[in-house]
Amino acid sequence: MKRLFLITAALVASLFTLQAQTWVRFGTDNTSSGLPSDEVYDLEFDGQGTLWAATNKGVALLKGGVWTMLQGMQALEGKAANQLFLDKNKNMWLAANEEGLAMRSPQGEWTFYTTESGDLEGGFTQDILEDEKGGYWVADGATLTYIKGAERTHYHPASNPFTTFTTLAIDKAGKVWAGCESGVYYFEGTEWKVLEESNTFGSIQDITTREGDVWIASQNGLQHFDGTRWSTQTTENGLPDNFLTTVMFDAKGRLWVGTDGFGVCHQEGGKWLLIGENEGLHAKDIFDITFSSEGKAHLATHKTGVAYQTESNTWALYSGDGLVGNVCKDIVLSNGGNFWVATTSGISHYDATGKKWKSFTQANGGLIGLNTRRLYLDAKEQLWAAFYDGGVSVYNPTMEMWTNHGVGEGKLPVGTVTDVWVDAEGIAWVTTFSGGLAKYANNKWETIKQEQGLPTNSLLGITPGADGSLWLSSVAGAIQYKGGKFTALTKSEHKLPDDNVRNILFASDGSMYICTNTGLQVRNLTTNEYTNYGASNGFISGYVNHVAFDAKGNRWISCWTEGFYLMTKEGVFYKIGTTEGFTPTDVYMARFNEKGELYVCTNDGIFILKNPDSLVQKLTSTAATLPSHSLIVAPNPASSYTELQGANASEEVRLTTLDGVLLRKIQCDAQGSLRIGLEGITPGTYVLVVGSKAYRLLVSE
Repeated sequence: MKRLFLITAALVASLFTLQAQTWVRFGTDNTSSGLPSDEVYDLEFDGQGTLWAATNKGVALLKGGVWTMLQGMQALEGKAANQLFLDKNKNMWLAANEEGLAMRSPQGEWTFYTTESGDLEGGFTQDILEDEKGGYWVADGATLTYIKGAERTHYHPASNPFTTFTTLAIDKAGKVWAGCESGVYYFEGTEWKVLEESNTFGSIQDITTREGDVWIASQNGLQHFDGTRWSTQTTENGLPDNFLTTVMFDAKGRLWVGTDGFGVCHQEGGKWLLIGENEGLHAKDIFDITFSSEGKAHLATHKTGVAYQTESNTWALYSGDGLVGNVCKDIVLSNGGNFWVATTSGISHYDATGKKWKSFTQANGGLIGLNTRRLYLDAKEQLWAAFYDGGVSVYNPTMEMWTNHGVGEGKLPVGTVTDVWVDAEGIAWVTTFSGGLAKYANNKWETIKQEQGLPTNSLLGITPGADGSLWLSSVAGAIQYKGGKFTALTKSEHKLPDDNVRNILFASDGSMYICTNTGLQVRNLTTNEYTNYGASNGFISGYVNHVAFDAKGNRWISCWTEGFYLMTKEGVFYKIGTTEGFTPTDVYMARFNEKGELYVCTNDGIFILKNPDSLVQKLTSTAATLPSHSLIVAPNPASSYTELQGANASEEVRLTTLDGVLLRKIQCDAQGSLRIGLEGITPGTYVLVVGSKAYRLLVSE
């Protein structure tokens, strides 16, 4: 390697269980088993079939298709490793920037070389190689150090003390080459000299030698020395880019180069052949190239993990970091413990058998967007994904590829897709924000908008009804689409807590749960009887996102900013919080798998509760959280005023913005009541702080 990157260390976490309840969390810092990071700097096979990967979160080993973290590294544990090198005795060397140099013997014994031990001087170790005499050259900041036995010789060839040597190579004649950001130096036995021709090369990223030739990947193209003269290849000679990051020969003698943004290419018959997205390689920034004993290329990449050639010469990825993003909006569960997760950074799939994650983004997976709102698995096991920043992507598990549906004539009306559902006939229905309702049949999209009777074009979700109708969540209430006609349940006509409906769910008894911005309505569609739960009766003062139903009739309510609640079949509410080992504040969705295990989508990853019954038993053995909470804020939403009842006598109440700016500070009367005038308060969302508790207040026009 190679390329100079000032990388910082990061901690590597493993699966953990939170206090009190057995929650298991998956997040971007947490993989159970897998590549620890998508930022991979170098790769090296150890001759025993194991692939070593140097990442910004430590060193990982791939054996038998499973990644494990390298242990026993002491101070280097979990720290960034920049370079790997396997010497003639099968010792593996690690160059680890500020942490120095480490060597692991085939027997697993470690030896460390640092500035503190006096072995190194530069304080920024970037590369290492072995010469024919059994000595080792180390690129260490502005210092080039030679280690042989107890001998330590330090050279300072560059006049600039801030020079950083990043790459080393030895040619057939034994000449040592070193590259830095300002050019190339060489050593022929006594002293280091600058290569005068390199003043036009730019920053040096990698050097390799073959026979008597020297090849250099540089900022200004591929530099080649044939033993007599230097020549340069650039985009004018067929390279995809002039900024090259690495250079390597394969077993067939073909020359490969990696680029900064254009994938890799190799030379065949004197011509450069590009391997990029069109060839199935969804990795653009390449740090290193190495080859397995079978001759298959493996690429260390920037932000896309390890890319590798399969047996069929297609390309695949080992993607790190578990979930591709921590803000999880939806989850689809399948048999065997496998599941798909929609995040605001792409889509991740968890393979429970191999305990491996695979992530998809625009860059490395071909998705149409990143901000994933909903997922749906159809009867053909195809995964449909709704993106708020692009459209719809469909994954075919047989072909292992995505098909994208974007915006245009005969396509989707807008790219702000909020939900997707596929009916028994294979027709896909899509809700959009500002573009109305769309359906996909016979390879064509059709749009239904306000002109066709839809109450609003701004839709937030879609739910099938038992009678064959479709229910649409929208900014204008809960809309039913049946027989080509639309009818809406609204705040003014049907007493919804709010017209902004975020989700609609149906319980097994047929009752409808309408999730809104200011509470929850449970409605019997046959009798039109309903019950509202919201801030005015002490339930939730925030947004209700979703309701999940367990086999015993309990309801699990996901809320934005207010966390997670249990509503028992008797209608008693309990807050699930840190006492129960649950820490997130933003909860978007919860689902049960076939075993009754609960999967919860949050702003901090996926939380899994293996035995929800135990939590129900614990909560119901204590006093109910919300019904006993007597403080009432009403009206809410409010316009000119709101009133507070049930506080402590003379308790101080503060009205603030969401970011904590104080607007009002008032004191309750002797009965714990207070009337708060809202004159001059701009419509929006605010916070009422009463003692140690905070309540959301919505101010309307």
